[in-house]
Amino acid sequence: MGPTVPRELPGALTLDFTNPLPEGASPFPGGGTSLRGLRERAAVLGGTVTAGARDGVWRLRVRLPLEDLREAGR
Repeated sequence: MGPTVPRELPGALTLDFTNPLPEGASPFPGGGTSLRGLRERAAVLGGTVTAGARDGVWRLRVRLPLEDLREAGR
């Protein structure tokens, strides 16, 4: 498991990351400030960040609209 190849969907770039959780580990070991920062940065570009644990795997998805990226000069 790990990062997947970025993929372009119609009008968006999506990045998916997965990581197995150690047995008995809390899915929220930190204070969440890194996720908050990722969400804030994605929102500036009109994107979204979703994250959470499910079935023993931590998943993170970042979706950025391509049009907003082009307009931002990225």
